[in-house]
Amino acid sequence: GSKADPFDTITEAVTYGAGAYGFGAVLVAEGTYSVNSAAGTASQVKLAHGISLYGGYAGSDWSMRDPATHTTTISDASTDAASALAPNRALEATDAAITTATVVDGFTVQGGGGTYSAGVFVDSASPTFSHLTIHGGTGSSVATGAYFAGGGTEAPVVEDSSLHGGAAVQTRGIYLNFVNAVVRRNSIYGGDAST
Repeated sequence: GSKADPFDTITEAVTYGAGAYGFGAVLVAEGTYSVNSAAGTASQVKLAHGISLYGGYAGSDWSMRDPATHTTTISDASTDAASALAPNRALEATDAAITTATVVDGFTVQGGGGTYSAGVFVDSASPTFSHLTIHGGTGSSVATGAYFAGGGTEAPVVEDSSLHGGAAVQTRGIYLNFVNAVVRRNSIYGGDAST
């Protein structure tokens, strides 16, 4: 995990950082990082307590960060059926120890397909999401940009981001299921629902 020899995947870097240090940041170069949240593969990016993610770095020398120029995309390829309470997702935070000090900043997050899909899925955690473009994907039943379930120790934060519900029978830009969240300065679009 160095500038000269970076990790192959975001998940590998997060796992190493959490195990070796327990705090810090993963810097992610421009490009598309394909994950698959299907049962059996489950390679979606899973946040860890104390490990923040920052996208938008120029991969050639890592000296410049500009998410608008150096787009960093996490894209879910899953088309599994999934479920309403556990949709397919590109990025997830499900560890109750995750607080708002764990930041995800400067990414495009693309949900997958299947019956239920989401770009971001949070359950009982409280991360901070900022400067993201989140798309819910193309769930055949429900697609959600950012899905929040259960309450963490703090209210999760979504700020300065663009949330799009995706395309499905029912779509939601953001969904708060028994959780309070701080939602500020965002552009939220419900999506392209067919009902």
